[in-house]
Amino acid sequence: MNIKYYSLPRSILIGICTLTLLIVGTVQPTLSNVQAVVTNRYDNLRSGANLNETTLNITNVNQNKFGKLFERPVQGDIYAQPLYVSGVTVPGKGVHNIVYVETAHNMAYAFDADDLSATGNSPLWQRDFSSLGGVFSENLYDQDIWDMELGILSTPVINLANQTIYMVSMHSCGSLCGRFYLHALNIATGADQLSPVLIQATMTGDGDGNVNSVMTFNGYFQLQRPGLLLLNNTVYMAFGGTSDRPPYHGWVLGYSTTDLHQSFVFNATRDGNAGGIWQSGTGISTDGTSLYVVTGNGKFDADTGGRDYGDSIIRLNTDGTVASYFTPYDQQRLNDFDLDVGMNGAMLLQGTNLAISGSKEG
Repeated sequence: MNIKYYSLPRSILIGICTLTLLIVGTVQPTLSNVQAVVTNRYDNLRSGANLNETTLNITNVNQNKFGKLFERPVQGDIYAQPLYVSGVTVPGKGVHNIVYVETAHNMAYAFDADDLSATGNSPLWQRDFSSLGGVFSENLYDQDIWDMELGILSTPVINLANQTIYMVSMHSCGSLCGRFYLHALNIATGADQLSPVLIQATMTGDGDGNVNSVMTFNGYFQLQRPGLLLLNNTVYMAFGGTSDRPPYHGWVLGYSTTDLHQSFVFNATRDGNAGGIWQSGTGISTDGTSLYVVTGNGKFDADTGGRDYGDSIIRLNTDGTVASYFTPYDQQRLNDFDLDVGMNGAMLLQGTNLAISGSKEG
């Protein structure tokens, strides 16, 4: 059996989201042989391709055999891509193939992927992170996110080696205050493998919001949208801005998978402004050695020896330095007309030295 799963927009009438699974084959629905989906767009190249698929074809995927199997209610909108792991032993509940779902209301769910009953059983487990603070609600300037809740927006990443799913939640902490936390949960139980860590960062720089030439990460102005990346026992995350509310910057931060201590800090416009990394949710990509991120509108002066990379595709070393970059010749025009290069991430083409991305220009 081959299953694809999709999230549906929240119903305005009933005020909940639904997770919908679609059957696309004719084999009895069991998922034990399906490849695990542990990161955004299948792999760290962000290809979106399941190259192990050998069953689906036009004879068994067609309008007569493709349709909704069931749906499950969740609290909040679903922006993160659902992930999947087979053969997970859940204490007291046996072995299950699990779909992991996170919502903008700071909720995380683990659903049995093979339960095809119309009404459905309860999740195998669920977590509510409200104890860390209320859900941050965007209510200024533009409404970037439907219903304005900015809880968990990015696709988590699963480390099968230690059976842990890592995710980032955003919380309100009072007037003009926002905080992000990194979570490490057991994929079988949803319990904390490690205590949540408050995301913080500083580095030298004279960019917007600096104090005495020190740049400090401020969660109120940032948005964590790109999918997380797991590379060499480090979880990487990237940030853009909320509603273009200054001062925001494009930050990339990395944390150890073993104890969640911070091991990587990069700011794309440390002497300038903006340069947010949002990528429409696409995860940070890697070739196994370097990290690749794409920035939006912002100051650019790297061609004259500066440290600002607005509207650029950036290749980063794992020590936080820039290995190389590409910036369009008309970067200033793109910036002036809000034509972000960074509307997509960088998709690396397997077996080549090429990457593909694209801007709002299309």
